[in-house]
Amino acid sequence: GGDAAGMATVLFQVKKAVAGAAVAFEMELPAAGTVKDLIEALAAKESCSVQLITVVSRGKPLKDADVKLSELSTLAGGAGGTVAVVYIVRKPPEEGNPAGRSASSASATSTQAGAGRASRTSQPGRRIILMLRHGQCCHEGERDELKELTPHGHKQAEDTACFISKLFAMGKLPAKRALLHSTSRRARETAAKLPIHIQDLDVWNADLLRETDPTEKPFRAEEVFNRLFAAPEAGDSDALIIVAHNNIILYMLMRAAGVPIERAAQAWMLFHLRHASITRIDVFSTGDKKVVSIGSAAHVADTAVTWKNVTGADMSAWKGGGPERHKFGGRMLVLVRQAAG
Repeated sequence: GGDAAGMATVLFQVKKAVAGAAVAFEMELPAAGTVKDLIEALAAKESCSVQLITVVSRGKPLKDADVKLSELSTLAGGAGGTVAVVYIVRKPPEEGNPAGRSASSASATSTQAGAGRASRTSQPGRRIILMLRHGQCCHEGERDELKELTPHGHKQAEDTACFISKLFAMGKLPAKRALLHSTSRRARETAAKLPIHIQDLDVWNADLLRETDPTEKPFRAEEVFNRLFAAPEAGDSDALIIVAHNNIILYMLMRAAGVPIERAAQAWMLFHLRHASITRIDVFSTGDKKVVSIGSAAHVADTAVTWKNVTGADMSAWKGGGPERHKFGGRMLVLVRQAAG
């Protein structure tokens, strides 16, 4: 397009990613400008520093500030070369607290699973989040609803439910507890094992937890993180069990470990979680987060571990064809933490 003076311009369809909603508006900038100008314009609109703005276009963060806006328009194509972008404003650190970890800076988003607003009282609060990947499922090419657990997957889920039940029985986890699971079939079947072994377990489901690609949809993944990792009430203690999928769990792990959004949207691909494994993260009322374990699967029987499932009673036994899952290829490096004492 062009402005009144005849100068070439680029029209941006802008969405601001916020928890539970998205604010949309249009913005027109000179085509000769750069990504830096776009970020500065958004920062001016938000009255914040440019360092707090992250912009994504066509599924990828705009990291190179010198890229011409005309190039973005060319890549976008379509009528008028309109460019669709999404941005998020990160919270600034508070004065006297560079890490931005005080209770008042923590997310205040509530969830049905019991997340609450942080408050300042004498006793700190803690929420133990156990993120479970679903058990082994069959036929990667089938639609999501058709991906049921294999017999190995049911055994993995059963082993995990028994293990978590023992943790509650031994007082290793807070008595107050809830279960939140993805609505995908493989996640529902995995989650169904838990209430059988764990009494007084509030059960909820969330379509938001269905599998996604955080690289292509970083702000969808970010919304999940913001909703589930809100700081608990000071003085409160509870456990939240989340049954979900490899990609979304790994993205939440990256963010809980302090990895920025634009890097977390790529870094999650460096990890892989075994089926029915447990990733534990503790969230405190101060806003602090502590990664306790990643992909723990020692509780799953050796005969049921997916990477050994080359022959045996999997779905191929009655559906025909080859094994549903195969051994990992290449080399595997096992990192062992030293024993206490």
